[in-house]
Amino acid sequence: QWFYADAICDFYQVQPFSEPFWTIMRPYLRNLTEHFQDCIYVPVFTPPLDGVKRPTQLLKIARREGGGYLFDWSDVKRWVDLAREVGIAHFEWTHFFTQWGCKNAIRIYMGQGFDEQLLWPPETEATSDTYRAFLAQFLPELKAFLDREGILERSFFHVSDEPHGADHVVSYGKARQVLRDLAPWMRTMDALSDIAFGRLGLVDLPIPSIETTLQFIAEGIACGTYFCCNPRGRFLNRLMDTPLAKIRMSGWLFYRFESKLFLHWGYNYWYKRQSRQLIDPFTVSDAGNWPGWPYGDTFCVYPGPDGPIDSIRWEVFAESLQDYALLQTVGADAAGALLRPLKSFEDFPKNARWLAKARASLLRARAAR
Repeated sequence: QWFYADAICDFYQVQPFSEPFWTIMRPYLRNLTEHFQDCIYVPVFTPPLDGVKRPTQLLKIARREGGGYLFDWSDVKRWVDLAREVGIAHFEWTHFFTQWGCKNAIRIYMGQGFDEQLLWPPETEATSDTYRAFLAQFLPELKAFLDREGILERSFFHVSDEPHGADHVVSYGKARQVLRDLAPWMRTMDALSDIAFGRLGLVDLPIPSIETTLQFIAEGIACGTYFCCNPRGRFLNRLMDTPLAKIRMSGWLFYRFESKLFLHWGYNYWYKRQSRQLIDPFTVSDAGNWPGWPYGDTFCVYPGPDGPIDSIRWEVFAESLQDYALLQTVGADAAGALLRPLKSFEDFPKNARWLAKARASLLRARAAR
């Protein structure tokens, strides 16, 4: 679940990484673990997602006299430490290149960006000498930090969100090669549904939409899966109009098709689409972008006075992950008779009666051990 620190700052009117910020962050991170999430997005840089966002850059950056940069990792460590305190075990790091095709270097700021002073112009190309020189200094220091904290093997890295099409295959491939050259230790994963990226091995773990996940699996490409504003209709999703019995099948489908992970972009996106304008999440649930974005896609918790208020769909989704854990505990055969009715992310049982019978079968199997 991608987490938006800027939404926390704007809704609660706190400065990024101030003491009031850290106070309100704790119940939100705890809410993730209470709902069986074990990964948090770490905004070491401001996430290059959905427009130009309010800077929320954990890493403090200064220019070094004579060239290069000085990095202060103290707030990065505080974010990681707080996440570990509440039980989060995995860490997902900021995308290194701009969304939808890796055209540009991401926006990285002096200090932590409070005055929005960029290190380079926003049109700086992704593979430019300027950005490559920055990454050549940053990436070894990132690895040293991950090694010190003991979280390298529990970290996930992104190139760019949602590349697609032939032109993006080329630009994404060039950006990925920069990371291979400078950080050969890094394994990447990205939300992308064009199977060409998987076939070419441009990403270590593709995360396709549920609409194309089975195509990746059919070609022997290990992958995660995601849903977002699409697909809708008969497909699995977690929207306001998705029947709860259907949402409850999420964990079962992830287990059935052996998904390596599940990704969703909207834990607390309380903004109008591609803007810094807050919406009232209690009355607006489409980021002002219906029908492009359906109701309930952009967030699954509401901002309460002292922390998150859970949506019903968030609670039911968590119950589905408990079902996933039960399937794991029993060691259910993903291709066995019990799960055979789950034919795809579109064609699967969507009623509480099937679920109750299947759970009872698993509980009997567990009790018999």
